[in-house]
Amino acid sequence: MPWTLPELKRLLWRLVFSTSQSPFSVWHWSIWRRQKQQRSRQCHYRLAAQRARPSQPLPITTELKRITYPTVLSDRQWAAAHRVIPVYSVGRPCTIDLRQVLNALFYMQANHCSWRMLPGHFPCWQTVSSYLYRWRRQGVWETICEAIRTTQ
Repeated sequence: MPWTLPELKRLLWRLVFSTSQSPFSVWHWSIWRRQKQQRSRQCHYRLAAQRARPSQPLPITTELKRITYPTVLSDRQWAAAHRVIPVYSVGRPCTIDLRQVLNALFYMQANHCSWRMLPGHFPCWQTVSSYLYRWRRQGVWETICEAIRTTQ
């Protein structure tokens, strides 16, 4: 492996200006450091390759398993909530299922869990929290809860 310019500068600096160490120890330390870096790099590449290909093939499923909780919105509740959720015409079109966002919010409220402990079948916690904060700021969250409450 060829020496790089910063390594040569560092080695020469230590050889010329270091009074406490002998030139042999500086040279030996530099070679040891390069070998250690090379071993670390090889180990990193090996671990990255193992992470890239899982040892067990992942099962291919054509249908997603639907998990239900007591907090999942019924069709009537979702229809009532969907009417009061504002549609934003500015920006990118919404690709998130807002019903799942509401289900995640009610799941969190019922189980008192933190954002990062949301189960994986819900949208990511950052998305859910951003919708909640936006709806609270705009006053939509209260109207959603009221609309769901009136359908029960």
